[in-house]
Amino acid sequence: MHIAVEGCCHGALDRIYETLQNMEKRDNIKIDLLLCCGDFQAVRDEADLSSMAVPDKYKSMESFWQYYNGTKKAPYLTIFIGGNHEASNHLQELPYGGWVAPNIYYMGYANVINYKGIRIGGISGIFKYHDYNKGHFEKAPYDNSTKRSVYHVRSSEVFKLKLLQNPVDIMMSHDWPNGIVHYGNIPYLIRRKPFFEADIQRNRLGSPPLMELLQHMKPKHWFSGHLHVKFTAKVCHDPPAASPSQRPPRTTDFLALDKCLPRRDFLQVIQIDPPQNSVNSGLRYDPEWLSVLQATDNLLSVSRRFVNLPNLLDNSDFSQHKTTAEQIENAMKLFNGDLSIPHNFKCDISPLYDPLNHNRYKPVQCRTSHQTVEFCNKLKINDPLAMAIAAEGGDLSLSFNSSSFMEDDEIPSTIISATSINEDEIDLDSDEDDNDNGKESEGNRVESEIAGNGNDNIKANESVSVLSDAMTPGVAAKKGPTRLSLNLPPPVFGATSTPIRIDTVSHSESNSSIPIDFENTPIKPPARLEHKNALLMGLRGKRLSDTDSDTTSEQSPSNVKVQKTFKRRNASLYVSQDESETS
Repeated sequence: MHIAVEGCCHGALDRIYETLQNMEKRDNIKIDLLLCCGDFQAVRDEADLSSMAVPDKYKSMESFWQYYNGTKKAPYLTIFIGGNHEASNHLQELPYGGWVAPNIYYMGYANVINYKGIRIGGISGIFKYHDYNKGHFEKAPYDNSTKRSVYHVRSSEVFKLKLLQNPVDIMMSHDWPNGIVHYGNIPYLIRRKPFFEADIQRNRLGSPPLMELLQHMKPKHWFSGHLHVKFTAKVCHDPPAASPSQRPPRTTDFLALDKCLPRRDFLQVIQIDPPQNSVNSGLRYDPEWLSVLQATDNLLSVSRRFVNLPNLLDNSDFSQHKTTAEQIENAMKLFNGDLSIPHNFKCDISPLYDPLNHNRYKPVQCRTSHQTVEFCNKLKINDPLAMAIAAEGGDLSLSFNSSSFMEDDEIPSTIISATSINEDEIDLDSDEDDNDNGKESEGNRVESEIAGNGNDNIKANESVSVLSDAMTPGVAAKKGPTRLSLNLPPPVFGATSTPIRIDTVSHSESNSSIPIDFENTPIKPPARLEHKNALLMGLRGKRLSDTDSDTTSEQSPSNVKVQKTFKRRNASLYVSQDESETS
């Protein structure tokens, strides 16, 4: 069986599928399955686009919406997990997994499924310690905080995976397991990503809970994305065999891949031999995972407070959540022995996206999915999104088609860059996931290497313009977003105008100079400059009339020294002078 593994998708489905088809022709192979390690960006419409935690300049519909509405169909069975740049309102409708489009399956918060006898596990999101022990309290529409916390890994999902007792063949995660770099070629990694070095030295690169899972589950393969670089490692879980007759030690082959860009290592095909007694069918539920979901349903929380989970070191407390053969059999009976994942996809949004009528202010809807409702009813467990809606007084009977409109001050304005975007750069300031103390660490810089088309360099003086409805013709009646602006007032004169010289008035009694009140005195713009060096003179802070000694001597008293001062950003102010004193 040939399985293709892809790093960060970033919505580039067309390019990925085209690359796979070329690899099949070149190598004369048949690819059975595609695994994507996060940042899939399953964007159905404009509302999904506004729910993604990426800078506005990187928000693009890409091509998934065409697979969603049936215009295109995925040529390969595609399984993916969530990353930190997703249409979170869409994926949150499928906490236990489900079809996001025909032939494209999302794994949910955490999951284990079977494909032709290959056991595949996955966990979505990235690790942030301040949200790790909380419940799944987020629901759309998101604010700037929940838009990011919604994709943070929760301890409850890690706890469920630790309850598994049977081995897993493949494990997928977006983040890297913490410390995995010590099992690979660190000098090579630092040459590719020099800013990783500080985090490697401090052992802060990657997710600590994922390393715990790797050491507990001991899968044969572990695939990741997120850091946009190819890296391999090999973890040996057992001591070397003392004799050839002993069973070889268990190992985990780790592979991280790049994002989908030219001349990047974003795709790799591996060959795995399925078990001989495998069922040659499509995707199937894993019976042990179904029983784990049932055993841990009482631990489900939608609270912002920390969740107290059983201590893994306390066998008496932990063992009561371990599944038995009887519980696994009971879970299978609920599905009448048929564990095939039903192809029950249907479009849940209306109207479908129309590229000719793009509406960036389309309201975000908070609703549950019919796939999740059917799954929870069969397994007799709770839907965390439905619980979050109910916890805030929402009406679940309206959750399928009700709209949740944002307030005027919550509608994000669109920021359009005035400079060109290099899609191969890293925008280090694009993701606002940072430490509590507000200081940027190397780990946060890594997480910020981003987005739809992340950047490798910082653009220091990138100019942006903020657009609102008030600036758009024909929509003046609609109230636009309220947003503080840092724009300075326009200059008094044009960019090529020369500064105005302000003379002082001599006071008859004290012989002191009283400056003119330039705030209240009307200033007329200068006459048009005809001199060929007009611009040069303006840049030097002088008027062309300064070059005429007759004009200067007539306008300037003979007893005042020169004192050059600056007022505002667009005008240089002068006091008159006696030229003989300056020589």
